[in-house]
Formats: sequence, structure tokens, C-alpha cells
Amino acid sequence: MPITSTHPDPKSAQIAPTGVRLPPELRDQLMREAAVNNRSLSQEITQRLKASFPKPALKELRDQAAHGVSEPLRHSAYVTALNTAAVDEVSRLMRQLSPEKQLALLTLLKD
Repeated sequence: MPITSTHPDPKSAQIAPTGVRLPPELRDQLMREAAVNNRSLSQEITQRLKASFPKPALKELRDQAAHGVSEPLRHSAYVTALNTAAVDEVSRLMRQLSPEKQLALLTLLKD
């Protein structure tokens, strides 16, 4: 049976609602971050969950490193994928820091 919704965004109408219980402090923190990022609470949670999973290129590189395979690392597309995955990982880690710590780290890196 298709999901029906009165939501104005047709894409959102296709996504089944999922109830999640959150401690009030966590919900408040997510609401603040959503506002800073100009997103809805749902979009903020979705973005953070997506960011928590390893990127396919990075996961494949980790798997290959564990098995001693290094040949694909010389391939430029693989290096590009690794660089992209590294930037994504640094961005994910930065988002976990408080705004004050982010600013302090960026100030140190600026010089």
C-alpha cells in the first residue's frame, strides 16, 4: 500500500515516518544544530546518520589495507576517492566538536 501524505514535498511523502525516542537534551541539541544548518530536525538526523556510515571508497581502502593490497592506491581515481572520503571524515569529526572547539581548531590551522 503506498504511503500517502499531505506534506507539500512529494519526496517526503514517499518516506515512511519513523518514531524515535530521544532524551530531551539530545533533541534540544539536534534542534539547535538543525537551525544552524538551516535544516528540519528530520533532515538533521538523516544527514548525521548518513555521515556516520563509512564512505564506500574509504571502506574499500580500509579493507584492502587490512589484506595488504596497495596497488589500487596508485590509481588516480582511487586517490581522488580517498581524498574525498578523508575530507568527509574530517567534516564529520568537526561537527562533533562544540562551536568553541571548532573555532579554536580552525584558528590553530589558519596560521
